[in-house]
Amino acid sequence: MKLTPKLVIFEVYNPYSIVQMSEVLKNVTIYRGDRTIYNGRAFVRNMVGTGVMYVVSATLADELQIEALEPGDELRSEFKSFVDNWLASHESLKNGYHRIVGDIRNFLTHISRWIEQGESVVGVEGEDGINEEMAQQFLNDIATEIWPTFEKLFYEFEVQANEVPEELIEIHKAFAQAEIHPLIMISPFMHRTYEKPLGYAGDYEMVNMLLRDPWEGANTYAKLINAILVKSDTAQAHRNRIDLLVQRLSNECQRVKAQGRDRIKILNVGCGPAAELVRFIRNSDLSDMLDIEMMDFNEETLVYAENEIIKAIKECKRKTNVRFVHLSIHDLLRATSRQSEPLPLALNYDYVYCAGLFDYLPDKRCQRLIKLFYQWVNPGGMVAITNVHPKHSIKGFLEHIQEWVVILRTEDELLRLAGDLGTRKIESEPTGINVFLDIRKPQVG
Repeated sequence: MKLTPKLVIFEVYNPYSIVQMSEVLKNVTIYRGDRTIYNGRAFVRNMVGTGVMYVVSATLADELQIEALEPGDELRSEFKSFVDNWLASHESLKNGYHRIVGDIRNFLTHISRWIEQGESVVGVEGEDGINEEMAQQFLNDIATEIWPTFEKLFYEFEVQANEVPEELIEIHKAFAQAEIHPLIMISPFMHRTYEKPLGYAGDYEMVNMLLRDPWEGANTYAKLINAILVKSDTAQAHRNRIDLLVQRLSNECQRVKAQGRDRIKILNVGCGPAAELVRFIRNSDLSDMLDIEMMDFNEETLVYAENEIIKAIKECKRKTNVRFVHLSIHDLLRATSRQSEPLPLALNYDYVYCAGLFDYLPDKRCQRLIKLFYQWVNPGGMVAITNVHPKHSIKGFLEHIQEWVVILRTEDELLRLAGDLGTRKIESEPTGINVFLDIRKPQVG
């Protein structure tokens, strides 16, 4: 194991102890001898499989503890170590990175003050509360003028973040977060994506935020900061992905209907808020054909999805049959072994889709899951997988500022996960950032 003030590297030997990229490890405790030197959270940022174990790197979200120190040699030694580490870290910062972080901090500091004064002068808030029409006009005017500068600054940050050597990433991240976090955590989306209250990135409410009005926040400044990520091409790619998921639901229903059948069996793995299904139920009579199982690894997510789906079914008077299943990734991976117990699933599906989960799992686990899904699909049926492409434009910001790390894959890398299974096709949504892998199982005979 390796430990620095902001990084811990450890080994996991149990193949079923599942750790995901960007997962929040809660209550991490590190001992030095019999003394606790860390107790807090850690964000998983990298995993390397060696065959017998996984080597996991995690960023420490809190500070190392010094409460147990006694005055004297131990205290002086600990403080000297702190000063030496700070000096080494400061000297290791790349000049370009240091400069752009300072520019972003300086710009955000000044515009936050200007906007606060501007709201007062313009009269956004009066004696009777906020004038919504005035507030919206003020926001529109500010956004029009400020957006080109936002784009320029954050593009330069991406350039500089991409040039940081792997061994210096933690030092640079700690610096950027200390400088920028106080100025952006006022944004609801920034706050949730960093804090990850459900323990992982991309939870159902983060997805909902991507689908709502990007200008969320308590004031004009907060709304502007919120929109930095929600209006990015990566966020647009997620919205486009939902369009393609809806289209696939429609296509598979039409395929089964053409066979003379009036029901279709579908499994959604890692369903999240299930926005595509809610939209399909509300907009298409084909949703009457669905016998669908919605599987997720988080109970709160399933409760939310169930409420939204059942509401849509009732309001639209659909004949959709939906079943909600709570299973962990641990359960799924165990199902890939011959000794595993049967899962509480219907199996024999016409269509299995998994949108988003593979962004956080290494290749070997993805390959095992694809084989499992393929086994569950009937001849003629399809498995659909999605992954984020390396071309997305806010990789540095997500990783360095938000502790949101995803495993990016090109079209060829995604194809290789499927091996020689079925008939394979790659498709991307309009931005090219979200890539779909469709695997069609051949018909028998």
